[in-house]
Amino acid sequence: MKRLTITICLVLLMTALNIESSETEFFVDANSGSDLNKGLSEDNAWKTINHALGEVEGTPDAPVTINIAEGTYNMLLGETFPIRVKSNVTLQGAGMDKTILDAKGSGKNVMLIENTCHVNVTMMTITGGECQSMPGGGIYIESSDAVVRQCKITGNSAINGGGIFGHSPSAEIIDCVISKNSAEVGGGVFISFLTLKNCIIEDNDTEPSFFSGVGIGGGIVVFSHYSKFGAYILDCTIRNNRATWG
Repeated sequence: MKRLTITICLVLLMTALNIESSETEFFVDANSGSDLNKGLSEDNAWKTINHALGEVEGTPDAPVTINIAEGTYNMLLGETFPIRVKSNVTLQGAGMDKTILDAKGSGKNVMLIENTCHVNVTMMTITGGECQSMPGGGIYIESSDAVVRQCKITGNSAINGGGIFGHSPSAEIIDCVISKNSAEVGGGVFISFLTLKNCIIEDNDTEPSFFSGVGIGGGIVVFSHYSKFGAYILDCTIRNNRATWG
């Protein structure tokens, strides 16, 4: 009887540990999900990304992965913008051209990554950001330990950094395509602190500034006052970008 009791306790403990482990992985599906679900499986997925971020809490020892299914996440399907990414969270799409975050019509950034650590964003398209009140139409990154990998940042606009605005020396943009974005300064990317690695920056454009009447830096602008402390552009292809200056 004693041996049986010990065995049952061990089974219950292992089951509890497995449940705890499985609950660090969650699911979102704009087409078949519901924000009334628990988000614990593909068949019980949440509908919107911001709802999922409001429900989860990761830690350095138990980070959270939110799996975002193939589909378009936009205002028509209930998504809200900007997507505010939290610490110790990975947002993982189904593929660069399969999971699409589209903020068109919101007048806001697609994604904000601010004052966070251990953030990963991977395998999705980020588009439709139309932010004239702050920089980084596609992604705004500030003071964060973050990696954006295998993403397409396209069709966004802002005052500075139409695709990406980076003010974070420990943030990296890796294996991404940054294209067809626009801004007054830095059509594709505006960097003060940031690392770009193995990215393609192409077909970005600038709009004439209200103050100067010219657009500056079609592909990338590196703000020199800060750049010596942590701006790196490594093995990138920069082509077919347009600006009045640069």
